[in-house]
Amino acid sequence: MEVTSYVPFIEPKLWIIDLDGTLIDTKLANQRVIEVVMKELNQPICQKTIDQNLSVGTVTVLKLLLHKHPQLVPKASYLALELYKSREYLSLLRPFPEMIKLVNHVRKKHKVAIATNRAESTKHILKHHKLEDLFHAVVNRDMVQNGKPHPEMLLFLLKSFRLNESQAIFIGNDWPDMQAGVLAKITTVVLEEKDHKNFVDQVIKNGPRSFFKQAL
Repeated sequence: MEVTSYVPFIEPKLWIIDLDGTLIDTKLANQRVIEVVMKELNQPICQKTIDQNLSVGTVTVLKLLLHKHPQLVPKASYLALELYKSREYLSLLRPFPEMIKLVNHVRKKHKVAIATNRAESTKHILKHHKLEDLFHAVVNRDMVQNGKPHPEMLLFLLKSFRLNESQAIFIGNDWPDMQAGVLAKITTVVLEEKDHKNFVDQVIKNGPRSFFKQAL
């Protein structure tokens, strides 16, 4: 677990949560989409490229895998989007129970939003898992000029809710999330799956201030 906290840290009025790997386990599904698309295009797969870049988005990974054949990228993106809508893909996704528990707890008093490098498929995932009504706002890659690690998504949400940096917290799971949070000067937590229960239990029992005292 990594924590970047800014002083003064107050009770956050806005909780911003990443989607892939934080709210929902999407790794197996994303891997499957990339494999199917590359097979359809009759192109080889570099697993190292996938592992190193999956956190910045499937389309980005496809662009990297197809760097020698950029003319295939539009078709790859289209195929990926169609797969994202399919029941086969959606059935491979698994919401993390502890994180859903956290969202349900937090939204009783505060605003909760999603900031994700995923694009149009975001709405299909949230709808399929009946999560769309849990969030007061969702910002995906199509809504901004720059995805994470750029801070634009987080700054957009702060502006939308008319809050400053000290009034928000951002929860992610990988380096683009940490970097985006640092650049936006928002208190940021990067959680691995093994950290979910401890983090959620602590926040629900004693509030986020007590967690940060413990973590720092």
